[in-house]
Amino acid sequence: MPLTANEHQSAGFRLNKTAGPVLLIVLIGTAAVASAHFISTALAKKVLKAARVAQPIQPPNMLETQRITLTPMGFEPAEVTRPAGRFLLAINDRSGQGDKSFVLRRSTGEQLREFRLAGTPRKHEWREVVNLPPGRYLLTDSENPEHICHLLLTN
Repeated sequence: MPLTANEHQSAGFRLNKTAGPVLLIVLIGTAAVASAHFISTALAKKVLKAARVAQPIQPPNMLETQRITLTPMGFEPAEVTRPAGRFLLAINDRSGQGDKSFVLRRSTGEQLREFRLAGTPRKHEWREVVNLPPGRYLLTDSENPEHICHLLLTN
């Protein structure tokens, strides 16, 4: 049976009636995803910017810890840059070479502190609160002078 003009228009109207809401849903969904992406990207940029500007907040009685480990290959890290002032210097001996002694000195050669791990309660760890002004310092293994950790303390 051939289609008449009225039947053809009627079939087209039904197709448009169905396609319209589907198209509307697709457009709304796309707009929602795009705006959510835009908002989350803008928020992430603001958070990163604020994190760069913000200084770490520490309770008054808390100290930052600077950990340095002696391995058979030397100190890790071999270089440290940190703010000057009061902090806990934590040295761990993982060299496997027995009792160790270390020297902390200014880069000018002035010795500030020498210590042995053998006399500590935990024979492979040394902890001490230090208060160092800005400058360059060296931490060395007394038995292996080529093992050096460079410390740069900044304002």
